[in-house]
Amino acid sequence: RGDGEENEFFGRQVIIEGDMVFVSSRTFSDSDDVEYLYSVHVFEKLDSDWTKVAKIPVGHSSYSNLPIAYSNGVLAVGAPDYLEGKVYLYDKNESGDWGLSETLVPARNDEPFYMFGYSLDMHEDQIIVGAPGNNAQNPRASEVVIFGKEDGGWSQFQVVSSGADIVDGFGLHVGIHSNHMVVGSPLSDEPFENAGKITLFSNREGVWEETSVINSPYPA
Repeated sequence: RGDGEENEFFGRQVIIEGDMVFVSSRTFSDSDDVEYLYSVHVFEKLDSDWTKVAKIPVGHSSYSNLPIAYSNGVLAVGAPDYLEGKVYLYDKNESGDWGLSETLVPARNDEPFYMFGYSLDMHEDQIIVGAPGNNAQNPRASEVVIFGKEDGGWSQFQVVSSGADIVDGFGLHVGIHSNHMVVGSPLSDEPFENAGKITLFSNREGVWEETSVINSPYPA
């Protein structure tokens, strides 16, 4: 269970990995400057029961979305914001306690409504982070920022873009597995208004390249 608070929204985002379950929750902030406060609850299956073993306070976000992903002992939590979004990385220390190990910010994070951290996914030592932007407020191409782990630390490796300053929602949803990545653009107007599409990328010799685009099949 969560903390039993009113309007906690426990279960807004969930992932499961082996005998671990991660659940996000959101409460309203008392501050006029911050809308939401977030936490991630960690459950482990001990014997035959699921037991809450940790609550990780993530902080605030200007958006109601709090994406989470887990791979290779690292929990990634997105915290999109109107100004400077972030992705927080957590892992266990030698005592078995969860703690913040690193904070990811993109090289381009000084524009309003960039929305970095709105979506994310990870596979092994790769993390992809959506920055779909709010084109109505800041007309520019939406992006996905790719991070890789080298020499024990995480660094920005590449940025892929929708390639057009339009409201297409590129990066609102992302997924990665092995050398393949998929990016959703649910607001794309091809072939009709808000039809939506997905863009697929492959990692070829260390560089992510677009390989295909799949438009909405409706009407079939």
